[in-house]
Amino acid sequence: YYADATIPHMFTSVKWFVPCAKPISRMKKILHMFRPSLWITLSLIFLLAAIVIWKTAKRADPEDYRIFIDCVYNVWAIILGVSVPKLPRSSSLRLFFLVFLLFAFSLNILFQALIVSFLIEPGYEKQIETFDQLVESGLKFAEHPLMKNLFIFTSYQEQKRLKSVECLDYEACLEDLINGESF
Repeated sequence: YYADATIPHMFTSVKWFVPCAKPISRMKKILHMFRPSLWITLSLIFLLAAIVIWKTAKRADPEDYRIFIDCVYNVWAIILGVSVPKLPRSSSLRLFFLVFLLFAFSLNILFQALIVSFLIEPGYEKQIETFDQLVESGLKFAEHPLMKNLFIFTSYQEQKRLKSVECLDYEACLEDLINGESF
């Protein structure tokens, strides 16, 4: 306290034990699978497909697909992989139907593959790797009162940046840790 030793007599090292990364919830992963801009783009593509079918049917196939809501219904049926009630008669409309059907089929395969992979293994949150991430995580620092006395003799004071919890009984603290409290 009153003098500095010329030769260090005590060496310390600190090892931080942090909880493992928790699994991400399945619904959170599914909802964040695509960005909102992609959902908007897909909605616009489906709406444009209904408009193209409606306009083409007015010109080439006047008997069917004259009502716009029927075109939207048919596009929705194609997206879901359900058969449409009536196939178009004109070759131009059939060609567009075939192209849009292939697009919807490939999109459904991709979507189903991603959904199944996320339901099987949704992944994990980011693991804490640095001390700054530990501070930002808001985890509590469980320490025995004797540790405070030990830290007085060292120049290491980083633990003061954490929220601390006194851990007088190691067994009780370990039970809390096993029961899911993160510190």
